[in-house]
Amino acid sequence: MKTACGVGVVLFLLATGTQAWNGPSNNKSVSDLEQMSDEQLLAEAVGPCVAASDSGPAALEYLRTIAQVARKRHNDEPQPAFSDMLVAAAAESPTQCRKVQKAGLKPVGAQKASAADQPASDTGDEDSE
Repeated sequence: MKTACGVGVVLFLLATGTQAWNGPSNNKSVSDLEQMSDEQLLAEAVGPCVAASDSGPAALEYLRTIAQVARKRHNDEPQPAFSDMLVAAAAESPTQCRKVQKAGLKPVGAQKASAADQPASDTGDEDSE
């Protein structure tokens, strides 16, 4: 029973964890990246983001490629999660890389829309009419 639980935990961690990126030899081709969903692209970006402190320019170049694929897919609109991932990599902050992944994807207009959906503050002017 303990062995089955241990195997289950290992499989869960492998399924939810990010794969290590060990340099350009791990890069997927642009055509492979274009076949991936945005969620898969974000997961792909975590490895080089985390490795940026060790791999420097190679990691940043691959992240730029991933971000360009996502941007192209969305009519040349920058995608905040991928921009945030590039910033985290440039800062050599693996913790921030993981936070960006955990936050996930947000539509480009989501922040504007959520502000527009907020009810106007009550000024009390309606009572004075």
